Amino acid sequence: MNYRYKIARYLGGTLQTSDISFTKRNAAENCMNRQVNPQQWFILKLGGLKDICAWAVKKYGKESRKRMAVEEAAELVNALMKEARGRVTDADMITEIADVQIMMEQLSIIYGYEKVARERERKLERLVARMNNG
Repeated sequence: MNYRYKIARYLGGTLQTSDISFTKRNAAENCMNRQVNPQQWFILKLGGLKDICAWAVKKYGKESRKRMAVEEAAELVNALMKEARGRVTDADMITEIADVQIMMEQLSIIYGYEKVARERERKLERLVARMNNG
């Protein structure tokens, strides 16, 4: 089975992309044949959410991502309100939740991924403590 992958490379503060096609089995070999430097390139199909979101922040800019996060959060709030009246399907809710999660990942990158992770962990510990005590 053949797959298409988007390859991104940072060059002088800009991001260049190109599409390549290869099978999963020979993905690494194809990259090596193109003399790909692992520090410069990443394969988005094989890369994670964090890599893709970092690319989006770099490509579109921080302010754009912040505005988009507000839009997506508003759409989720709207869907939640409509759900209470029975006017939204589960599929609609799932779409809005996924959109917000992707934007939250981008905001985490903007404001400090590790800082956000530490705060999330602290909040989860507090939630567990509250549930154990009440």
